[in-house]
Parts: sequence; C-alpha cells; structure tokens
Amino acid sequence: MAVTTSAIERAHVIRALQRVEQGERDSLDELRSALCTFVGAMRAEGADKETAIRAVAELIMTPASPVGETNLREPAREALVELSTHWCAEEYDSD
Repeated sequence: MAVTTSAIERAHVIRALQRVEQGERDSLDELRSALCTFVGAMRAEGADKETAIRAVAELIMTPASPVGETNLREPAREALVELSTHWCAEEYDSD
C-alpha cells in the first residue's frame, strides 16, 4: 500500500502540533505552514474543501503529545481549531 502525500503531510502537522502543545517558540508558524501544505496535498488528491477543513479540525482537536491535553486546554484548543480552519479555507481557495 502506497503512502499518499497527504498522509506524509498529516504526520508533519502532528509533529508541529506537538511543538505547539509543548509551548515551543515559533511553533504556531510551523503549524500553519504544515497545515497549509497538508490542505494543498488533500486538494491535489481530490478532497473537497469541507473534507479538508473537517480533517484539519479533527487533527487539531486530538492531543498529539502526552502533555497536549494539559498544556492546551479545551478553550485554547477550540480557538486553535477556529484559527486553523480559517487558515485552511484560505489555503484551499488560493491558486
């Protein structure tokens, strides 16, 4: 079974999210970049905008590291989901 580009990019998003959860410097910029690349890969593979946004929201809502649940509590995670879906909608609509 071949690994898709979006699967590889999804793994990059998870690593970037771990860094956000751990409070690493510049991790939010890294997360945005990884998310945009992931969305671009999904789009290239034929995913529609709603599917891409749902995939991003699910990724961001799931703690990616052991400290993720405690360091990025529910209100902050929900705000990050909102911000991430905004970034992804922009990326999906860009040419």
